[in-house]
Amino acid sequence: MEAAKRVGTLVLVVIALCASALAQSHNGNIAERQKAPTVAGGTGLFNTFSTRTLCKGEFNFAVFWNNIDRDPGDLDINQVPFNFTVGLTNRWEFWVNWITYQRVHSESPFLLSGYQLSAVRQFGDPFTILGPAVGGGGGAAFFPGTGAFGGGILPALGHFGTPTNFPNSLQSPVRPNGPPAVGLGPAIFTDRPSYFNELPFFGEVNFFGFDSQGRPVFGFKDTSGGVGDVSVGTKLNLVDANKHWFSMALGGYIKIPVATGQADRAEGRSSGEYEGGVVLILGQESGGHRFRVYENVGYIHTGDIDQGGKKVLDLRDKLILNAGLSIALNRHTEFISEVAGTVFVSSGTPNLNPVNPVDLNVGLRFFFRDGAISFGGAYRHFLTNANKRDYSVARFVGLGPFFRTPLFDFPPQQFGEGNASGFVAYFSLGHRKPCPPAPVPTCSLQGSAQSVNRGERLSLTVKPSTAGYADGKVSYEYRWDVKDSSGRPVTVSGSGPSVEVPTGQLACGSYTVTTTVTATVPQCECPSECVTTGSTSCTTSFSVNEPPCPSVSCDIVASPSSATAGDRVSLRASARGEGGLSLSWSTTGGTLSSTSGSEVTLDTTGVSGGVTVTVNVATDKTRCNTPCPGSSCSTTVTVNMPPPREVAPLSPCGPIFFKFNSARINNEHKACLDDIALRLQQDPRASVVIDGHRDASERVGISLTRANNARDYLVTEKGVDSARITVRNYGDTCPHESGDPALNRRVEFWILPDGARMESIMKKCGGGASAQVLTNEQPAVSDDKKPPRRRAPRRKKK
Repeated sequence: MEAAKRVGTLVLVVIALCASALAQSHNGNIAERQKAPTVAGGTGLFNTFSTRTLCKGEFNFAVFWNNIDRDPGDLDINQVPFNFTVGLTNRWEFWVNWITYQRVHSESPFLLSGYQLSAVRQFGDPFTILGPAVGGGGGAAFFPGTGAFGGGILPALGHFGTPTNFPNSLQSPVRPNGPPAVGLGPAIFTDRPSYFNELPFFGEVNFFGFDSQGRPVFGFKDTSGGVGDVSVGTKLNLVDANKHWFSMALGGYIKIPVATGQADRAEGRSSGEYEGGVVLILGQESGGHRFRVYENVGYIHTGDIDQGGKKVLDLRDKLILNAGLSIALNRHTEFISEVAGTVFVSSGTPNLNPVNPVDLNVGLRFFFRDGAISFGGAYRHFLTNANKRDYSVARFVGLGPFFRTPLFDFPPQQFGEGNASGFVAYFSLGHRKPCPPAPVPTCSLQGSAQSVNRGERLSLTVKPSTAGYADGKVSYEYRWDVKDSSGRPVTVSGSGPSVEVPTGQLACGSYTVTTTVTATVPQCECPSECVTTGSTSCTTSFSVNEPPCPSVSCDIVASPSSATAGDRVSLRASARGEGGLSLSWSTTGGTLSSTSGSEVTLDTTGVSGGVTVTVNVATDKTRCNTPCPGSSCSTTVTVNMPPPREVAPLSPCGPIFFKFNSARINNEHKACLDDIALRLQQDPRASVVIDGHRDASERVGISLTRANNARDYLVTEKGVDSARITVRNYGDTCPHESGDPALNRRVEFWILPDGARMESIMKKCGGGASAQVLTNEQPAVSDDKKPPRRRAPRRKKK
């Protein structure tokens, strides 16, 4: 009942998705944009090959995470396949698939004979310990030590197991008649091994050594893994899905084992044998290639395991039976539901629990860049999970009356196979062959004359071309459309690239000719449904006239042709032609005193650069009841802006003078500095320059200390931003122009309003000295001393 509910739910989901896909609109062949890799390589669904192949030069790099469940042993297998698929031709692809990592976990290791074999391998070569091998020329050889009467080197399931209520096994994995073992599961009563056909030797054990009674003690190692096998395959499309609703392809692959040692096989990395075969692929597509169904039937031959010239295990071949449904929900999203089954056929070593795995996959894939990038995943359900089974297990019931030998019975015991849920996920990056460029025709249309008098012959010819295509690869179709100025059609004579227009009955006036040219190129095979047509149109015109209108011309003289903004410029126009002439003036800047007449004045206030003045001349002559055309002429007046006003530096106060080797700021100095701070506050865009000077007899660097102290007072006491202050140290390079040494000990101030430059500060030095800014001096210590503190006179003692 539960299975019926799941199937019913899946059917309802598929119906809803089909309705959604039908409601979508698609351009082109959407199936060609949704070619993605399978988990085994090649293109198709997750497990099912499609009949489509990659186009020549297209390729996919794909990495998968593939999780499957298998029985017997309740195996949980995680694989990381990496495959590369390339299109050799438009209908033939080739791929390489490498399982870069395979991890196998068993929830029921005691249901796999591989663990029993691994226990034997701890003490030597099982071929020797379980032998001697008998036969092996046709089927698998018989090994007496396995307890498997049907042949093969795998021990019968539970052969080295421990009976219920008994301390150890009845058979020894060490050697014939050797010590019994402990820890190899229950002693299942059977003469057949139990194994998964694709990993028959899987199962590693942990050997813990011998106990106090000399018995080997084991434990199951339920998880193993490593690098897996490599396979190469190919697929050839036989019936094209783009041309038929039914399609067919033939594919095949060869698996090359990477892991062939006994330990590698026990780790579950591989069967260790070659396998290969062919797969017949069928497909049906409908609904604009949005609904796609694919079926796979394949036969894969699996090599048998040999050792020492004997066949030690006869593996069955595989019959591949896959079927999948793909629904393109839109160009970026694909829904997939598929059933992937394997039936193990042909002769083989008997298997206690043969399970033919069948999986149901339901998932989505997503495509971008026309399928060059794709990713997706699916939920997987193991439909043929073994569930619960009964096996006869040896049970100790006591000792016999004679010789005190152990007695056993074999009641049935139920063993369960657990999880049936898995998944697959992947990411693919590749290249998709773009369509050749759509034909983009161009054309030129010419008439035998642009203007004809009534009754004269007029022929029209169009010359098409299509860039990127040879002329022989393109065919053209032409459609002519000739209309008068009112939009009424005019009949033409002929078709093709050249036609004739009878002008005898046409009214005087202008006519428009439009030719639509359609170019068609051959369709390419892959990708199909590329754009093969393109259209363009050419337009020309002609007029049917009476004798031509008289010519009209003019010129303009500007005086002056170059002026300063605000000046007035006189403009004079001269017009020539028949009939009454009228002038109309316009300008791109400034103000005209008038827009008519032959002389006007241009006011240039508020403009700069080039100003174009144009005069249009009209005539009262007509032709075919239509006014004859006039003329126009232009001139350019250059308007220059007056030069900007130069702003000079200001000396607000000072200079301030200091005592010998002193840099102390006194109250007199502060008065000047307070005035400077007020000016800077009133003009936020102004800055101040502080120049420090010293006498040649003073300490080197005292001039810099003086300037720094003045700056520090403005910053610390008056809150002036230090970024608005520039300090320059002139040392003794610029004596005072009076020649008085006491005046050399000074600091000068210069306020630079916005627009003023520091280079404009004019320094005047005495004795013809040249002022130099010194940058290599360090501030010197000032000799300022506080006045001595007066003591009150002591009173004399009486």
